[in-house]
Amino acid sequence: MEQNYMEMFHRGEASSMRFWTGKLSKELIYRRPWLCIYEAQSHALFGELDEADVLLAKAEEHLQLENPAADTKSMLGHIAFIKSRVIGMRGDVQRSIELGHIARENAPASNQALQSGIGIMLGTGYFLNGDFTNAIQSLTETIQLSKAANAINGTVAACCHLARLYAIQGQLQKSYELYQEAGKFAQKAGGQNRGVMSLVDMGIANVMYELNDLKNALTYINQGLELVPLWGSADDIVLAHTTHARILQAQGNKAGAAEAIEKGIHLIQTRGVFSAARDAVRTAQVKLWLVQGDTLSADRWAASQEERLLPDSGFRFENELTRITLSRVYFAQKKPDETIRLLTRLEESAESGGRTGRLIEILILKALTLQIFGETAQGLAALEKSLSLAEPEGYIRIFLYEGPLMQRLL
Repeated sequence: MEQNYMEMFHRGEASSMRFWTGKLSKELIYRRPWLCIYEAQSHALFGELDEADVLLAKAEEHLQLENPAADTKSMLGHIAFIKSRVIGMRGDVQRSIELGHIARENAPASNQALQSGIGIMLGTGYFLNGDFTNAIQSLTETIQLSKAANAINGTVAACCHLARLYAIQGQLQKSYELYQEAGKFAQKAGGQNRGVMSLVDMGIANVMYELNDLKNALTYINQGLELVPLWGSADDIVLAHTTHARILQAQGNKAGAAEAIEKGIHLIQTRGVFSAARDAVRTAQVKLWLVQGDTLSADRWAASQEERLLPDSGFRFENELTRITLSRVYFAQKKPDETIRLLTRLEESAESGGRTGRLIEILILKALTLQIFGETAQGLAALEKSLSLAEPEGYIRIFLYEGPLMQRLL
């Protein structure tokens, strides 16, 4: 029984794991520490954090009461890994990173699936913390080790996480190449790991969107949406719906975009996800409100975020996307002074952090605001800078999104 479950875990078959354990009674699961651990992992992946807590507590209780077994250290490492995910979703990123290192110290090198998961989790923690150097190092090492072990899921998932990071750095072509490489590696499995292919399809859809190839973007995101339930991660399902919404909105289908966003919003309200997924769908919703002219909803959101962000005077990366969207609301509210002040600080932060993908959008918004403010020369300078960063990588949609205002400035 344990072997069957471990095989499903190694293949990343979250839906199969859930179906299989659904046939077992809670009493049976609670009596076996390894089963508690794997079931906790399943719940953590699905974003069911309270259920994961209960199962982890049961597993720890067994390990405290029973005589130390040969695999006790391994189980403690696995528990630390799951806790790092649960705690990271609850917002304590620093503690999540600490638990990731504890997991790595205890997990056996022979358990490649677990080692890959730890490496990806550490990469995610560093990424959320704005530490791109360590995030890239962790994900790159995970790719190398997973490839050497021919571990399909670990390799593909780590590649897709790294490709997402490259996109934020403005390296769109490098991101696309890595997604393609991950897709080719996944195909070696002969269709056995279909769930993880959803990450590839979703990633390529995002790149196609930025290149303004909306037809192919829609094809890829539809493939991703079909496969992502097999993968099971609540975060990735939320991000898939968010990407779908962006593409539909670009095609003029506002009703479809609103429906896709509502699916993502429902998930973040009912499951645990990392802040990156939560902020992505929330800000997509605000941007759609602005396009639809629903300024009342956008104003209420802005007021709530101003209160939440007040203590964060350091402009942490974790809140960057929210602040960029907040500047859009200020612009819609015809508050040029507040908009410029916010965008200037965001520009400094993104540029010093090497987040060129974000910097391009910030500069575009700054250019538009300066134009409205009457500072056309400064606005054109900001636009020229954004174009110089965007042109080598092929960014198009990020300019088209701004509509007639951007058209006139160009």
